[in-house]
Amino acid sequence: MLEVQNFNFPRHLHKDLELVWVTQGKCQIEIEQEIFTLKENSLAIIFPHSIHSYYDSNDYKAHIMIIDPHYLSDYQPYLLNYSVINPSLEISHELGQALYLLKETIHSERDKQELLIKARFSLVFALIFNKIQLTKNQTVFESSLTHRALTYINNQYTQALSLQSIADALQCNVYTLSKIFSNQIGMSFPNYLAHLRISHAKKLLQSSSLSILDIAYESGFETQRSFNRQFYQQTQMTPREYRKKIND
Repeated sequence: MLEVQNFNFPRHLHKDLELVWVTQGKCQIEIEQEIFTLKENSLAIIFPHSIHSYYDSNDYKAHIMIIDPHYLSDYQPYLLNYSVINPSLEISHELGQALYLLKETIHSERDKQELLIKARFSLVFALIFNKIQLTKNQTVFESSLTHRALTYINNQYTQALSLQSIADALQCNVYTLSKIFSNQIGMSFPNYLAHLRISHAKKLLQSSSLSILDIAYESGFETQRSFNRQFYQQTQMTPREYRKKIND
């Protein structure tokens, strides 16, 4: 569970389920080209492979949970083949209690918590699932070049990547890919790649004891210098400062 404040992130997708729980202020999130405003004590659910982004136009705090669909094996056919019509909802008293119990369990330092986390998240998802409406994904949605490109990048961003290598893998034109980033993602490919890598590095800084250099390499950077530069540009602090702030 990642705690964020005024989080901003460009359009992206991944293979996991994502929950956004707003605890203070208002958060704007875009899911498949539709913008939703989440108020305090509300959440959004984002199914796997859905293009989404965060805007920091409002002051807010939130918890973001990224969950492997395998944790929810009974729901996998829905997670992988459907999209949510109403992804934002108010948090009921029952759902709120379940979320707080899940948060406490995740942050607990006691051993053997994985089964309890899985059980409590299953309860959270069951309560949410009863309130959402689904629509079956269309073939064009699943095979569009934008989805294919973002999926490929999400699976490869810790490796050496270029627009040309992606175009070769997807058998498309480099110019077409470049237009996708400028027109649909809203930033250049190098900036987008840097955002993914820094986001990955933040998770490692929070959850691992790896050295800063090892985290730089694990996140796809060739040197610690380039990692430090990109990290400061996005967070206005060094990786070491970020780790200290998160762990205090």
